[in-house]
Amino acid sequence: MKNTTRFARPLLLGLALATVGIAHAQPNANNGAGAQNPPNQNAGGRRGGRGEMTAEQRAQMQAQMQQMREIGVRQMLTRGGFTDTALQDAIVAYSNERNKASEALQDKARQLNEALRGTTITETQIATLLSNFRGAVEDEKARREVAQSALDAKIGFSTKPRLDALLMMAGYIGDESQYLGGGGRGPGGFGGFDGGPGGNAFGRRGRD
Repeated sequence: MKNTTRFARPLLLGLALATVGIAHAQPNANNGAGAQNPPNQNAGGRRGGRGEMTAEQRAQMQAQMQQMREIGVRQMLTRGGFTDTALQDAIVAYSNERNKASEALQDKARQLNEALRGTTITETQIATLLSNFRGAVEDEKARREVAQSALDAKIGFSTKPRLDALLMMAGYIGDESQYLGGGGRGPGGFGGFDGGPGGNAFGRRGRD
């Protein structure tokens, strides 16, 4: 396990960068005394006083994060002894598809988290947001199962124990890695060690 963790370590940077946007997107509804959340921010994701992030700036940031995640994926595989370009390309494409597909789920998680921080949201409104989030989770679980089967058909990771274990420990496949974490944020989150789709507001992940 020590060696596998070492292989996945470079991907922690991508996870940190991906999750920071979510952490900073959770304003304190009251900004009251004793609050530990960052100051309220506008919809553009920047702190007040610095202006809203433009669509071009957001696109540039997302492109940079994706590039960092792809580099991290290839580094992990190379250190694990998997240098075949076609294999790496398939896993990078799988990761990119997962990140893109998880954006709607992350948005619903943010909405629910923001509602929980407010003081004027009713139980009925919370119930609706919770139902929407859980429904999106189920949809993403189903999509990931199909995507994982397609990846296996392409690269045959299920017949290669070392690769199977590496992808599992990095949070790409299965749901085993979520049981390794503590404090509400395991080694995955929606997106896994590579930053995935950025991790959701609750730091947990569904099955790939």
